[in-house]
Parts: sequence; C-alpha cells; structure tokens
Amino acid sequence: MAFIPEFRVPPHPGKMLMDEFLRPRSMTEEQLSEAINIPLNQIQRVIAQKQGLSPEMAIRLSHHFAVSPNFWINLQTRWDLYSSQGSSQGVKTKSATSW
Repeated sequence: MAFIPEFRVPPHPGKMLMDEFLRPRSMTEEQLSEAINIPLNQIQRVIAQKQGLSPEMAIRLSHHFAVSPNFWINLQTRWDLYSSQGSSQGVKTKSATSW
C-alpha cells in the first residue's frame, strides 16, 4: 500500500504542470492547449487549481511530456484525497468489523 504523507499538502496537478513542465520549457498555456488539443480555458482552470485533471487530459499530457498517465492520475488522486479529508471530518461511519 502506498504511503501518503499527512504532514504536508500534496501539490495540485495544475501547480505541478506549471512549475515543473511549462515554466522550465518556457511554454505558454496557449501553446500547451494547441499541442494537446484541450480547450485553453480547461488548461487555465487546472493551472489555477479550480479544476482537476480528467483521465483524458492525463493521457494527453503524458503523451506530450513523455511521462506515464499514472503520474498525472496519482497527483490528482493524492490531491483529491487530501482535499476530501477536511470535508469528511465528523462524518460517522460504521467499522467493517461491526457488521
């Protein structure tokens, strides 16, 4: 099982996209939009951390930047889990052993 550190906030995929892929290549959001055939507003929303990555976008990013689609999906999953932890506090559930 993968260990997800709880002592730090995982990066949003949009932050990773900007900081580790676009900025080092001096690539604009517009250029990326054209290169992977995803609407510019979707790219901008992901980078602004207002939208997550879809599996389709993960596949297109992986082809363009030569990384695994799992890289992008794992970033999104870690972000989603982290984000959900705050909203699920106080939710009462039954333990599987109580059935």
